[in-house]
Amino acid sequence: MALFRSSELARVVILASWFLSFLFITPITIYTELNEKDNSTNECRIQWPMQWNFVNLTEVSKFFNTYLTPLHAFTIYTFILNYLIPVSTIVILYSGILRRLHRKSKIKKSKSKTKSNRKITRMVLTIIVCYIICWSPYWFYQ
Repeated sequence: MALFRSSELARVVILASWFLSFLFITPITIYTELNEKDNSTNECRIQWPMQWNFVNLTEVSKFFNTYLTPLHAFTIYTFILNYLIPVSTIVILYSGILRRLHRKSKIKKSKSKTKSNRKITRMVLTIIVCYIICWSPYWFYQ
């Protein structure tokens, strides 16, 4: 168990998180442009290309421009990164917590421990449900 709580593992996880964050934000930084609205204000906007332009692959470009435009690809990309992966992670990790609580509750315990475990279970389920309820409408309308 000490292996999972080592400072080396913590450093690796932190570095991996930063690396993935930079990797995932790359498409946005590539296509963001600064537009001057007037003399005093500037506005950053993402300017996605209207169609794909694969060099020397005109048939592939035609296929993707017909069925998956760059804007649709970005919407799917952000849906997976900003909703699907977090929801899956939350459900998997909190399910592990609930399973562990359920296993420990089978061992004879005091009423106060059982009551505490029920409160934790309700709290965990509330977090999962609230996250899904709050973000689902946004992603369904994308």
